[in-house]
Amino acid sequence: MPRLTEASRQRRREQIAAAAMRCFARQGFRDTTMADIIAESGLSAGSIYSHFESKADLMRMVASDVLEARVRGLIAPDALGGHPASPGRLFEAVVTSFFELESVGVLVQVWGETPNDPELAAFAEEKVHEIRGIFREAVRPWAHEQGDASDARLDAVTDALIACVQGFVVRCTLDAAVDPASLARTLATFLDRM
Repeated sequence: MPRLTEASRQRRREQIAAAAMRCFARQGFRDTTMADIIAESGLSAGSIYSHFESKADLMRMVASDVLEARVRGLIAPDALGGHPASPGRLFEAVVTSFFELESVGVLVQVWGETPNDPELAAFAEEKVHEIRGIFREAVRPWAHEQGDASDARLDAVTDALIACVQGFVVRCTLDAAVDPASLARTLATFLDRM
């Protein structure tokens, strides 16, 4: 059997990850088995396991390659018009993109599993740390323009930004009556007053 090219390998990993996310969204992270993911993907068990060892491994790929890359792309200076963006503008860019993710509720499920799964807990902590670094650097030019780019100020704004993103995801997942666009504007206004 011919070996996959790197591009084919990446497409296959993305296909498997998309199947996993559909299963997680439908059945929940905890209740989804690797057999469910295999069936959903239409691939063989060997194909799946040649790319991923476990559900946690799949979740790591999704968070690293999809969510983190998405956040980086959304808050890059080019994506924001080339000039410093306020924390509210950064927030809106990130959460508005979440409206497009049909499986954003899976994040809440994974966060809920972290107290019971040390591997997921370590992974979640690592991702939050990485995203925090991305946000911190994205906020730095704005803070400099505001006349206070001290470490304390950057830490405070970054922590508020992360808390608002997490809170937004949880609220929109748990409250069907919430208007995500209105909530996003409210939180963005709050962040810009910091």
